[in-house]
Amino acid sequence: MQRIHRRSFYSNANYYKYRSPVQRPRKTMGLCNTIVKLPPNVQTFHPHQITPRHFIIPSQIPSFCPHFRQLARRTNHDPHPLQFGNQLATRPADFPEDARGFLYYYSPSDQNPIAGSLRFRLAKEATRKAFIEGSDLRMDHGIPWALPIYEIATSPSFESLWKILVLDGLAPPHMLKACEALGVVPDSVFIAGLGVPWAVDFSYEYSRLYICVPGMHPIPLMIRHPWFNRQVTPDSPVSGRAVLSIIQLSDSTYGLRINKILRLKQEIHVQGALLPEEGQVTPLRVRAVVRTTKLTEERIRRLEQAAVSPVYRLPWAHENPSPLDIYRHMPISLTREERPPPNGRHQVPPHMASAKLLSTNSRLLEI
Repeated sequence: MQRIHRRSFYSNANYYKYRSPVQRPRKTMGLCNTIVKLPPNVQTFHPHQITPRHFIIPSQIPSFCPHFRQLARRTNHDPHPLQFGNQLATRPADFPEDARGFLYYYSPSDQNPIAGSLRFRLAKEATRKAFIEGSDLRMDHGIPWALPIYEIATSPSFESLWKILVLDGLAPPHMLKACEALGVVPDSVFIAGLGVPWAVDFSYEYSRLYICVPGMHPIPLMIRHPWFNRQVTPDSPVSGRAVLSIIQLSDSTYGLRINKILRLKQEIHVQGALLPEEGQVTPLRVRAVVRTTKLTEERIRRLEQAAVSPVYRLPWAHENPSPLDIYRHMPISLTREERPPPNGRHQVPPHMASAKLLSTNSRLLEI
C-alpha cells in the first residue's frame, strides 16, 4: 500500500509543498558508511596550496580506501519515477593499489560551484609539478572518480573532509544550506558544462540530469534517448550501457553524443530502429519536468523548448581542465545588490514566464 508523503521543491525564493501518492524513499543501500579519517599530513584540498607533503596512497588509508566507486548493476529510483525516471547507481570499491597522488577540490571558475567535487590527482612523484601535470583518477567506465560537494556536506562519513573545505574557504556557510536544500539521491548527475559525461543504461527511455547554470539552482531535466521509440515498441530494442554527453554542433544546435559503449546487445529486431554506435550524434530531445501530473502529453511536449533553454547557457567543459582553475566565492559582506551580474547584465531565462515547469522556479544561490 502506498503512503501519502509530503514532498518539497523550490518555488522562487520559498518552498511549496504538495501531497503525492508515492512511496516514502527507502534508505539508499550500497554506499560506504565508513567515517573518513585522513592522515595528519592532509590539511588542505585547495589546488593552490597543494605541496609535496600532501602526497598520499589511498589504498594504505583504511578509512578512505573503501570510498572508491564503480558502476553497479542496480538503479537508483527517484521518489517520483514517472516524472524523473531512474539512474545508474554506483557500488563501493577499494582504491587501486597503484593509485598515488593528491586529493584536491575541483570546481572550475566558469561553472556553478554546487557541482564541485573532491577528486584524486594521479602523480608519479611527490612534487607540485607532478600534481599539475598529472591526470584525474578514473573509474572503469572512464568517468573521473569524484565525491560531490552535496554528499560531503550532508554525509556524517565526510565530516572531516567538510571541515578542511571550510578552512580552505571552498565551502562557505551558504554552500552548506544550498547542499542541504537539494534533496537529491546519491549518484545524481550534475551537468555544469557541455561535454560533461554520464553513464546510462540502454533500457532507460530518459536520462535524469540536473543542469547547473552558473548563478542558479540546479534545474532537473530529462534527456530523451534516440534509440528508444515508444511509438514503435514499449521496450528498448537494445540492452547494455554507455557514456553520453551533450555537445554543441557547428550550426549552433545541440546534440546528444555517445562517447563510449560499455556493453551492447540487441534484444529486439525492429525495422528502422536506430541502433546506438560509438561516436553517434543525434539531435538533443528533452522532456519537461513538471510539478503536476494533470498535464497531458501534448501540453508537456509544448514545454520542451522552454525546458531545454538552460542547456543553452552552459559553458564548455574542458576535456583536460587545469587543477589550478578554481571557483572563488565572493565575500559574504557583499549583498546581492552589490554583486556584479553575469556578463555585466542581468540574464533572465526565456522560460521564466512559464508556471508549469519546475525549471521556471530557479533560485539564485548565495554562492
